[in-house]
Amino acid sequence: MQEPSKNRARTVLSIDALRAIVDLSIRLKVAGFTITGDGEPLLHPKINQFLEYALDHGIKLGLVTNGSMLDCLDKTIASLLTWLRISFDDNREFDSAFICQLETLCEAGNGIDLAFSYVVSPHYRLEKIAEIICYANRHQFTHIRLVPDLYQTELVDMNALQGALENLGIDTSRCIFQGRSQWTVGVRECWISLLKPMIASDGYLYPCCGVQYALPDADKQRTFPVEMRMGHFTELPAIIQEQKCFDGSRCVRCYYDNYNTALSGLLAEYQHLDFV
Repeated sequence: MQEPSKNRARTVLSIDALRAIVDLSIRLKVAGFTITGDGEPLLHPKINQFLEYALDHGIKLGLVTNGSMLDCLDKTIASLLTWLRISFDDNREFDSAFICQLETLCEAGNGIDLAFSYVVSPHYRLEKIAEIICYANRHQFTHIRLVPDLYQTELVDMNALQGALENLGIDTSRCIFQGRSQWTVGVRECWISLLKPMIASDGYLYPCCGVQYALPDADKQRTFPVEMRMGHFTELPAIIQEQKCFDGSRCVRCYYDNYNTALSGLLAEYQHLDFV
């Protein structure tokens, strides 16, 4: 539903398609949407109409944005979001223009859960990270997630980063230092594909937002591979009804193994259930 990055085809779901997704989701008793990935959501020309339509139909919303276009987000709609997470990285400036947009959002929030997600590069800028954490602490953000660049995880020492921040006297109690150097090969029965499937801007269903990293040479593609499609979004009711989970055995890099382990346990039949 978003404008894609420069490495992707320029595809944008129409407002009619977005409303159709909401209508399908209501039939399936979906509780909430995460608006994220496949580009910057606030670039969509009808983003406010879509968010308003979803909210009016009882869908709870979480929004992930890079924050560069917060002034395009209707303030009344923003106040009705459940949560909003702002993505940041070492290549951007935490400047006065950006902070001004943040201040407007904080004033309009009315209890919305705000958070930062910061992608840490091997040559991170400690002072800027410290400044963002201090800002989040002052404005009672729920958390600041610090995660290494997925294409350079082995070059980022998250423990060293945490130690350096604490040596500066920074309060890191709201920080989540999320190392991602470990992944697994995907499993055949990928249950997260039914729990949290992703609808990309091409209108197709994908098992998760991580499929762009899942195949060999993913660092060269940085897109949603055609072979990872589960079907068109209009097929979602049939996919859910028939419990046609994605075959994740083709994924050479999976970051959701813990989800699938937990879901497999919930779905298992136990002989002595009272003793589990």
